[in-house]
Amino acid sequence: RFKSIFRDLIDNKIIPSKDIIKTRLDQEFFDFLQRPGLIIKYFEDYIQRMKDHKLLATDGGPYAPGTIETFKTALKHLKEFEKLHSITLDMQSFDMNFYYDYLDYFYSNNYSTNAIFNPIKKLKQVLRQAEQEGHRVHPGYRNRRFVAPAEITDKIYLPDPEVQAIYQYKYELFS
Repeated sequence: RFKSIFRDLIDNKIIPSKDIIKTRLDQEFFDFLQRPGLIIKYFEDYIQRMKDHKLLATDGGPYAPGTIETFKTALKHLKEFEKLHSITLDMQSFDMNFYYDYLDYFYSNNYSTNAIFNPIKKLKQVLRQAEQEGHRVHPGYRNRRFVAPAEITDKIYLPDPEVQAIYQYKYELFS
């Protein structure tokens, strides 16, 4: 980036100085951080790379379709959060204030603690990848309190088709 700024100054017949180059670099960095929708665009690209097998799971294989769906759900929640708060999230948005507001979003929509786990876990995974790829991400997401909450439960959830299959089986068994 330094070389292109330097060339641009020379092309415009401006004598490059340390201060001018530093100002240009600072401005470009600020512009980079302020790009609207950067996290949403990055998240969508991340999901597409998972689908295209350009990102591999920790076992070295492709991501399972169900896993990709959990990332899509996490993205959907981020988009709803943006819309609800009339904001545009960027890579610098993920501090502890965001975290508490995001938890409030889930709890105010009557999500259980365990339902909040995956969207936050997936968000942190995407932010880690963005950081590894050189994006400047607010370090707040690494805070030990910025966690995906979970609780032990004895509730068992089965989708309706599975419940119907159990009832059908019991009916056939006792008929």
